[in-house]
Amino acid sequence: MQKKRIIASLLLGASVACTMSAVGYAQTVDSGLPIRTKESIESKWSMYNPEVYQGEAYDEVPVISTDKYTPGKVNINYLRGGLARANFYRYISGLPDNLELEEDYSKSAQYGAVISAAVYGNLTHEPRQPAYMDNDFFYTAKSSARGSNLITVDGSRGNKTAKAIDRYMGGSIFDLFKEEYYGSDKNGYGKDRLTYGPDLQLLHPYLKKIGIGLASRNNQASYAVLDFTDLSSRDVFNYSYIPYPAQGDFPADVFSPNQAWTIILSYSSFSNITNEVYIELTRQSDQYKWTTRSTDDSHLLYLNLQLGENSGERIHFQPKELDKIRDGDVFTVKVTGLRTSSDEPAELKYDVKFFYINKPPVDLDDKEKPSSKPPVPEATVPADTGNTGAPNEKSSEIRFSDITGHWSESTVQWGITNGIVDGYTDGKFRPDSQVSEEEFLSMLLKAFDQKANSTSGAQWSDSLYTFAVQHKYPVKGAENRAARSQLITRESMAEIIAAADGAPLLKDKAIDYLLSKSYAEGRSNESGIAGFAGQEGLTRAEALQLIRNVKEHGMKVLQ
Repeated sequence: MQKKRIIASLLLGASVACTMSAVGYAQTVDSGLPIRTKESIESKWSMYNPEVYQGEAYDEVPVISTDKYTPGKVNINYLRGGLARANFYRYISGLPDNLELEEDYSKSAQYGAVISAAVYGNLTHEPRQPAYMDNDFFYTAKSSARGSNLITVDGSRGNKTAKAIDRYMGGSIFDLFKEEYYGSDKNGYGKDRLTYGPDLQLLHPYLKKIGIGLASRNNQASYAVLDFTDLSSRDVFNYSYIPYPAQGDFPADVFSPNQAWTIILSYSSFSNITNEVYIELTRQSDQYKWTTRSTDDSHLLYLNLQLGENSGERIHFQPKELDKIRDGDVFTVKVTGLRTSSDEPAELKYDVKFFYINKPPVDLDDKEKPSSKPPVPEATVPADTGNTGAPNEKSSEIRFSDITGHWSESTVQWGITNGIVDGYTDGKFRPDSQVSEEEFLSMLLKAFDQKANSTSGAQWSDSLYTFAVQHKYPVKGAENRAARSQLITRESMAEIIAAADGAPLLKDKAIDYLLSKSYAEGRSNESGIAGFAGQEGLTRAEALQLIRNVKEHGMKVLQ
């Protein structure tokens, strides 16, 4: 596959010249695709409901251990849940919904899923060989990981192959930047989603056969491998471009505000695109407008161009501060600065009419719009919402904009339901932000119904440390108040958990204790203490998952 050349701009300014030359007489090009109706989409939603494909996920459970690896086999009916979801996305995009599962592709994908699970928390297309994995297994697994899409799926209920398709389709534009802006650091954007080849390859017009692999480690997060490399379809149809979300009625159930909008251009209809592409996105209800050259930062469209693709160049854009999508919202997309394959000026213009098949649990009928005022500085700790540790009776109504599709989604909801965590004042949870010692201590004590008394001292965490000292937990903030707000290491976390479980151990012994009890897993390809990465920080999602593991693996009270 031709290597893609990416031109990305996060904040377009004077350095990128966006012109509208020849706009006055540019021809408006139609996509050439059928426009789906609301009724037909609802019908396909029922037909392709992935929850129909339930039951046991595996005919043979994959084995992932320090001394043995087997690929296992996913139940074919379970795999059909992912196929159904893939065909639903194809249909709502105006494409033929006739994808097929290919058994050989799925067999290969199982190896890729196993090695993805084996290198827990470090998805990569170039995995290293885990200890005790034989060479033949490794080479098959590496080949699969190298040429497939790798997805982390949370441990919540539902068909996980379908959830992997959702996660694949639900990428932010920042997922595209993860290599260019973050290098090999997967703690940033795109940590749980790596795509191979052009983005949204699932919408390639000639995609026909797909493979899906699935594996999990210790019944926690699952790792899916999606093979979209087969382009053997012989369906003949003419199209100029494929927009996602598509023109006309489109279900907001499968599209979030922080998601990238994509236009896949047919190479036979357009000449190579350049930096002269200009995009305008208008919400019709209030005529609020985002553009790629906005002088007002809140009206900005992030832009990414994928050039040189043999399957058609791609335009990705994402509106900044689009807070929500309401039932009935209509957005007009206008793209200028294009040229047809015959070198004539061209433009695109179409409407996306969002509707909800299942009404969202929160009221989206208010008419708020993104504020053009300077943003309030972000809080450094979660907002105090009066969470005393009791289960939150309205937890089903709480949704954070940045956890949908994240590997920890179900665990975050568990933490909210049980009164362990809150979000921030900006409506985000920030699962990949690191926690301080006092924040981790607060989570741990709340999980075991030890309520902090914020009036017992001069600092909100005083009562937490009073409890910790009484129980001889090795906390640094007991004598050094400044250490309370400093980031906790994974090693320090292990020491606190071990002590809370009645095993006052330090350093490697504490880590080994957590691993032996299946309270935690490592971060790298290496096994044991070395792979635990004890000197690295602990994210909010990891802290919450660890506390959940502790409670579900037999720890009933704090010692």
